[in-house]
Amino acid sequence: GDIQITLIKDRAGQQLHNYLLDRLNPRGAPARPRFVLSIVSTISKTELGIERDETATRAKLSLTAKFELKDIASQRILTFGTARSTNSFNIVDSDFATLSAEKDAIDRAARVVSEEIKTRLSLYLNRFKDQTR
Repeated sequence: GDIQITLIKDRAGQQLHNYLLDRLNPRGAPARPRFVLSIVSTISKTELGIERDETATRAKLSLTAKFELKDIASQRILTFGTARSTNSFNIVDSDFATLSAEKDAIDRAARVVSEEIKTRLSLYLNRFKDQTR
């Protein structure tokens, strides 16, 4: 509850930001945060399952998030890392169905990445708390 999360660019970043808010600050944004979490996210998409007519039938989508946690008072970087999730989705004849499947893959990836970041920050902050006693 002591972590302020900076905004993350694009729609996938917004989803990741919102999942992190739910996981790290379930009672809302802290009034006086001690830490700030900065994240840069990127998405890559690779088409797989190429047919004879060179159309793809499957795609692999990866969401990568580089994060760093800073102490607000000292501006010192306490920990940093990279979290990644890879999902796949079908590419079908319907553009709407393909777009919907891609959005779902992005949402699943954002959920997994947010959970990994939360777990890694929890482990770090638990050790950090023990060191400051």
